Amino acid sequence: MAKKQEREKGTRPSVIARMRAECDRATLAVCRIEARGCRRLVVEGCERILDYGECCICLAVRDPDARCLVVRGRGLRCLSYHPNAVIIEGRMDAVLWHDGEANGTDS
Repeated sequence: MAKKQEREKGTRPSVIARMRAECDRATLAVCRIEARGCRRLVVEGCERILDYGECCICLAVRDPDARCLVVRGRGLRCLSYHPNAVIIEGRMDAVLWHDGEANGTDS
């Protein structure tokens, strides 16, 4: 009964999203982060930029356990964005993981 209600409300992930998540788990496709001090961050496995500002950048990432990566700090900017990777520069105070696509103002 609960699954029927989820389908009616549209809250259940699509078949493609569920298949992709299972494939990522099986192949260990995860988001990879390389930090160079607190001034530069390279994020591989980035699908898109959800929110962008000088104090907060929120990224949708390809990871079976977390969908969203939030970087908080001062003077943040994206130096480059390539398919699957982004480079962020600025003074970083925190890097947070979220299960859902939340903007960087919630934590």
